[in-house]
Amino acid sequence: MLDPIVNPLEKLQSIAANADTLTSASDIHAALDDLGFISEMIEPEFLDAAEELIALLAERLTKLPPRDGYL
Repeated sequence: MLDPIVNPLEKLQSIAANADTLTSASDIHAALDDLGFISEMIEPEFLDAAEELIALLAERLTKLPPRDGYL
């Protein structure tokens, strides 16, 4: 979960910089949760970047192999 003191733009940049390392469903879900939260707080000019990152991670999530008990 996102620390409430974190700068939303810094968090967006951090997730973007580490996006290639997010390969597990749990890591991707955590990043998507953080992106959803900060999307409400970032400046409008950065919203497109956040939405592109959300789309990229959501696409990656759909390509992961299914796990037992996980839909």
